[in-house]
Amino acid sequence: MFAETWRVQWIDQNIFLLLPCAVWIIYVMDRRIDNKVSNGKRAETSARHAHHEKYWPWFKVALYVVFGFCVAISIQLPIAIFAHAIPILILVCIYYFFAIFSDYREGQPQLTKNLIAAYTFSYGVALGVYFFRPSSQWYELAYSPETVLFGLLCACNITAIDLWEASRATDKVEDKKSYELTLSLPLLVLIGVSFFLAINEDSYARPFFFAIMIAGGLLQTINHYRARFSLSALRVMADAAMIVPAPIFLIYHQGL
Repeated sequence: MFAETWRVQWIDQNIFLLLPCAVWIIYVMDRRIDNKVSNGKRAETSARHAHHEKYWPWFKVALYVVFGFCVAISIQLPIAIFAHAIPILILVCIYYFFAIFSDYREGQPQLTKNLIAAYTFSYGVALGVYFFRPSSQWYELAYSPETVLFGLLCACNITAIDLWEASRATDKVEDKKSYELTLSLPLLVLIGVSFFLAINEDSYARPFFFAIMIAGGLLQTINHYRARFSLSALRVMADAAMIVPAPIFLIYHQGL
């Protein structure tokens, strides 16, 4: 989607291998840090992190292998791309700082941590495409509407399940409404800004913003009717909401 929007004709194929491997390393290390910092006391570690703790020796070996694979891939990329990647390293360090030193209350969504993670992912995905434009500057990528809006969408997706779990865990009506509003407000902003950009951008950029708008609308719909579904179903639906707009985007571009 980024490539079609920015009209990038060629992307180094190593990017498609490096990105998922790097994301997996960050994900596994985040689980490890959560387990070490909490010592199993946090509610979320008991369910989500037990698997990683139980099989940590195997994950440790896999981390070394995947990290070595990432290094092997990285040395084949253009040297200049690493200057653009410096913000990613800074953001990852900030992310782990919050993961280690922030004292989150049990059952409370980790909003700051989720926002940093989502923007880091958005910037990293976009970088693999943006770098291969004829002219690219990292600061232009950092505040481009595509990077910012996709990051906000990812943040809403990551935070949604935390808010839904917190809402399900309380009996207070005011708390339930507060959790719903916490997700609804950024989603409504996302939908509004995406629609505004979609009707004002050129035909190549328009499908991207419509896709973001549709995904945001689906998340908001799920958020509003969340009480009708189990948490497991909500997880699947939230992830599906991120995927559904992709074929719509591709079909639209086929007609350009």
